[in-house]
Amino acid sequence: MTIVVHDKRFGVIAAEKRFIGKEQLFEALKIQVQEDLSEKPHTLIGIILIKLGYLTHEQAGASFPPMESPKAAVKMAGL
Repeated sequence: MTIVVHDKRFGVIAAEKRFIGKEQLFEALKIQVQEDLSEKPHTLIGIILIKLGYLTHEQAGASFPPMESPKAAVKMAGL
């Protein structure tokens, strides 16, 4: 029996689906790291992309790994 493990990050999936470009992903990652280093609460990359206007809620839902609900994450972020 072969077991296939899929471990792709949200931003990579969104870029592969062509919802966002590499530059947009890098910009969001830069913001995420800057916030983390300034001891602000951690913001999910999808939430950052939505706030920047690069990703819609629908696209975020289509990019989420199946193990977690995108609606739950968006609700947690107050969007």
